[in-house]
Amino acid sequence: YREILARHRSALSDSQVADVWYRLGVTARAQGEDKKAEANFRRALEKESLHEPTLEAMVELGGQRGEWKMVAEAKRAQIDAVSKTEGTDARQAKLYEEIGDVFSERLKDVNAAVDAYQEGVKRSPNSRVLLHKLLESYTEQKSWKKAIDALDHL
Repeated sequence: YREILARHRSALSDSQVADVWYRLGVTARAQGEDKKAEANFRRALEKESLHEPTLEAMVELGGQRGEWKMVAEAKRAQIDAVSKTEGTDARQAKLYEEIGDVFSERLKDVNAAVDAYQEGVKRSPNSRVLLHKLLESYTEQKSWKKAIDALDHL
C-alpha cells in the first residue's frame, strides 16, 4: 500500500488515497501497532473527512483504548457522513443515542449526554429509548420541568 502511494498518488482520487490510508491503518492494527494505525486513519480522514470505514475504525480503536472523546468525535463525523444519504433520520438518531451513552456512561458528562439525546429525539421524536434516556438524564440533572415534559412526550 505504501508503494501504491509512492508511485501512483498523483493518479489517485482523494477517495482512493483515503482508502489506501485506511487499509494501511487496518494492517497496522492487525500487527498490534495502534498508534501507527491511528496515524494512518487520521491521514485517511485528512483526504476524505467522511470516509465511513475509517470513522468506524476510529470508533473501534478509541473504544478499545478507552479514549471516549475520540469515540464521540468519530460518531459525530459519522452523523455528517450519514446525512449525505436519504432516509437517514433513524440512523442519525441511533448515532446520537450512542454519543449520549458515551458521554453519560463513560465520560460522566450529563450535559453533553442531554444535548446528544435531544438531537436524537429531533431526528426520531417517537423513540421511546431516546426519550427514556433523556428522562433519566434530566432526572440526574434534577431538571424536573424538563423531566415532566419528557414524561409527557412518552
